[in-house]
Amino acid sequence: MARDHIWTGKSKYPAAPAPYREALLKLVKAGDSKKAAYQKLYHALDYSLYDEQDAIKGHAALKTKVQSTLKEGGTSLTFRYKGTESGLIEDLQDLYQLGMKSISYYVSKMEGTTDLRVKINWTI
Repeated sequence: MARDHIWTGKSKYPAAPAPYREALLKLVKAGDSKKAAYQKLYHALDYSLYDEQDAIKGHAALKTKVQSTLKEGGTSLTFRYKGTESGLIEDLQDLYQLGMKSISYYVSKMEGTTDLRVKINWTI
């Protein structure tokens, strides 16, 4: 199943009343014995990006998130950005202070929001 899977009634299967993301979140919140598995799947599908309280706003929040990823040995990060692409570019410039040699980024619109979905990769 793709990350952007949407149930439809175009085939022999009935249309789902809600997106898979919402159904999975309900299972996580239910807290039964499979909660850990549901949480792992929720994060693996990047559905946590839809949690608005985790959206990054500005260079300080971005720098903190990247530093956390760096401590874990990571070289990429996907996040929800609250702002414009030009603002993002300015915020990315601050990351060079962390010793990065090159930074690349990919931007797309977050479905159902005015925010951006951003993936950055870097080398040190």
